[in-house]
Amino acid sequence: MPRAVDPLHTRFPWERLFCDRGESVPIGDDGYLVDPGSWYGRAVGKGVLRLEALLTKRCVVILGEAGIGKTVVLETVVERLRGEHGDDSVVEVRLGEYGSVDSLERGVFESSELAECVRGPTELWLVLDSLDEAMVGVQNVVGLFQRRLREWPWDRLRVVISCRTAAWPATLEGELKGALPEKSLQVVELLPLLRCDVATAATARELDSERFLREIDERDAQPLASNPLSLEMLLGVHAGAGGLPNRRVELFDKGLRLLCAEPRARRDHGTVGTLTADQRFELATRIAGVSVLAGKAAIERDPPPVGVGEGITLRDLIDESRAGSGAGKVDVTEDSLREALDTGLFTARGTTALGFAHKSYAAFLAARYVQESGFSKQQRDELLRVADGGNRALVPQLAETACWRAGRTSCRSRSSSRRFLRRGGGTSSAATPNSCFTATCTIGWRRNTRNQRWNGLATTT
Repeated sequence: MPRAVDPLHTRFPWERLFCDRGESVPIGDDGYLVDPGSWYGRAVGKGVLRLEALLTKRCVVILGEAGIGKTVVLETVVERLRGEHGDDSVVEVRLGEYGSVDSLERGVFESSELAECVRGPTELWLVLDSLDEAMVGVQNVVGLFQRRLREWPWDRLRVVISCRTAAWPATLEGELKGALPEKSLQVVELLPLLRCDVATAATARELDSERFLREIDERDAQPLASNPLSLEMLLGVHAGAGGLPNRRVELFDKGLRLLCAEPRARRDHGTVGTLTADQRFELATRIAGVSVLAGKAAIERDPPPVGVGEGITLRDLIDESRAGSGAGKVDVTEDSLREALDTGLFTARGTTALGFAHKSYAAFLAARYVQESGFSKQQRDELLRVADGGNRALVPQLAETACWRAGRTSCRSRSSSRRFLRRGGGTSSAATPNSCFTATCTIGWRRNTRNQRWNGLATTT
């Protein structure tokens, strides 16, 4: 029997690899990153970097998309540095846990460890995790760093920073270049997992790794398997069902329900929730629908002070109706929402808020909300569009939700969903990204039609 695990907090014995930002790295015919230890990888993968090479720099910035494993890499960095230099020489800071510029300034820039390093001759490693998750917002964090980093003793201080690729601010990079000696800054991207990493994870979960890899290949799910977060979902689905479903929509449906099966409170403290997994799933669907359509990534667990907090509140999610149907029907109350937020679908957004652990989770559930919440066809279309001159263009931020919605529709309505996606780009120049997205969806649709099936989401983001 496969062992029970926390689906979002497992560490496998992987050696994570990196490349300089913008560097082209080879992807093999099997859909995975080419192993740099293979003969072919040694020939074509010279841009692939290992952790020990990065730690020779004064400042290293590790970039990557959500779920790629940046936090786990920084935990590995901290353990390694403390083993080599001692606990007092390493300060680990989770930037997302600070709620204001003042608290961050006191906790980091005015810390006793950094003050001692400034006075000298103490050497210090400062490891800063999740710049993009800072509650104060990236712009405020950037301003704070710009004011203080020129005071740092770079001859005795080394810094490691992690951030999502799209959120990394060019202004901060410019300030770092100005403050550091020449060639002391290196900005890298964390690379996807190797095929052997996926096999290692499957074996650690007591699964047949060859069969697991074969099923991943058959479903063209290598992009999901290459991301640690979505790999956890695949492993959980395979262990629970004895195999992977054929359709991506079904794959995500099973995986996210699995993450709803056991609240984190039960795993950590032995307490038992009052809701079923289906009920938590229905509540998560409602949370996704409201938050995604409102453009809010954070859900405040408690009412924030006036003028503080940019997320939606539990009060915004509560109404007099019930969510779901059948066995999943549930009253939408503050207590039930809190139990849904306590599942593996959500992760911390600072100290007071939560958000979906991966944007694909939110987009998938938001599409389900739009499709199954009793809206008319016209209302469903209007929810995903915005007025653009004389047209109604697909909202760029809802592109993934629209694609998931197309994947959820029945065979009878897929042609109308495809027409909706094709119309989504409008005709204005501002809608050009939508046109690219629509073209990708259409290509994926045609490819799957040749295979006599619709596999749901045609693109992986």
